[in-house]
Amino acid sequence: MFAVEAGRAPLNERELSGWVARASRPSRKTVAGFDLTFTPVKSVSAVWALASREVAAEIGAAYRSLIGDVIAYIERDALADAWVATATAAAPLDR
Repeated sequence: MFAVEAGRAPLNERELSGWVARASRPSRKTVAGFDLTFTPVKSVSAVWALASREVAAEIGAAYRSLIGDVIAYIERDALADAWVATATAAAPLDR
């Protein structure tokens, strides 16, 4: 395989072993990604920490619901628009 790619025999064992090491590595493909962090403002965190269990549970439920709404918006509108803007051959999106 070295000879086919290089068009010649390896010069020495070191060259061959280096080629084998490079050829053995899994191929890497760069992909775009997003890393989102959702943190409530300090006042909400403080109220949650000092609240009764019932109120803290309501604050937590509201926060989880908000995160669900934000993720839905990002998936539905923000990422779809970014994908369409950068795609070379964008297919129509169902909205």
